[in-house]
Amino acid sequence: FQTDNVLITGNVISGTSTNAIVGDPPDAAILNVGGLAGYTGTNWTATNNTLLNLGTAAFFIDNFFDASSIDGVTISGNTVTVNTSLLADGTSVFDVRGTLGTTTNVNISQNTLNLTGTVGTGVAGVYGVGVQGGVQDVTLSANTLRGGNPGGAGSASLPPSSGVFIDSDTATTDLNLTAESNFISGWAN
Repeated sequence: FQTDNVLITGNVISGTSTNAIVGDPPDAAILNVGGLAGYTGTNWTATNNTLLNLGTAAFFIDNFFDASSIDGVTISGNTVTVNTSLLADGTSVFDVRGTLGTTTNVNISQNTLNLTGTVGTGVAGVYGVGVQGGVQDVTLSANTLRGGNPGGAGSASLPPSSGVFIDSDTATTDLNLTAESNFISGWAN
């Protein structure tokens, strides 16, 4: 199916999800992995959705299949509730990556995230927003990220549970992140 010029709006998604995409990007309720059948995942919007009782990432954005660029992603006005005890180690609820190419012009704004429960055994950390790899030009504005004190003390490779996690081991020097007017509470960091 076409992954360019997509609008996902007004949906209610409940429960955990497992993707059925060959190559298995991480599980998420809503994915934009670009690079499918020549499409790049550009001009892609997810707005005013309600995601409940998730045990996975809510949004996963990544050029997972090829080196094409994803450009122009808006995630806005969504309400997300996640059961922290079901999350795998290192899960970011809003997960933005540039694994094989560049992901740029990402706007995450006016979303509400509520985590419930605590991390499972052996989980070092979970994150509200995660940024990894070849990502450029990200704006985080007017979001409410309530961690609910999920636990997760970190490890040698992951920080403790955090509202925002920039993976400095994979992020490039091209990352330009603007964060303004966000309310972030109930996290270790």
